[in-house]
Amino acid sequence: MGVIIDEFEATVSITPQRLFKSFILDIDNFMPKAIPFIKNFKCIEGDGGVGTIKLVTYIEGDQVKTLKHRVGETDEKNYVYKYTVIEGDIVDEDIEYFINTVKIKSGPNEGSVYTYTGEYHTKQNDHPNSVDKIKQRRERSKKVIHAVEAYLLAHPHEYV
Repeated sequence: MGVIIDEFEATVSITPQRLFKSFILDIDNFMPKAIPFIKNFKCIEGDGGVGTIKLVTYIEGDQVKTLKHRVGETDEKNYVYKYTVIEGDIVDEDIEYFINTVKIKSGPNEGSVYTYTGEYHTKQNDHPNSVDKIKQRRERSKKVIHAVEAYLLAHPHEYV
């Protein structure tokens, strides 16, 4: 089994508190409103804390149909969220599971710096197909954070 680490950082014009409150703490309600390709985001096991399993359902015709993730950490003080994707179209013949860590810190002009780290556990040490899939996931994740920013800018009275 191999491990591939992928990271990116994005600066957004939303405060860390507001970004974390919407995108992490109220993710089940927020994501279907803010992200056009997400149909449903719901808790299927647990109370929302560590160990909770969440199911994400994407709109029909999207390249991904579903995924399940398990909450690993929610640190409201330091704005850190960690979860493991354990099932779904993204977890396939090449990728066994992956651990995502989201960190939000203060950025310029009262905004935030959003840092994403993905730790992809591949089924084989040789993983040429996985690298392309991970790059596609990174680009999709960038689109998500900017869609979140756009939604919050368009709805300035939500999550304040």
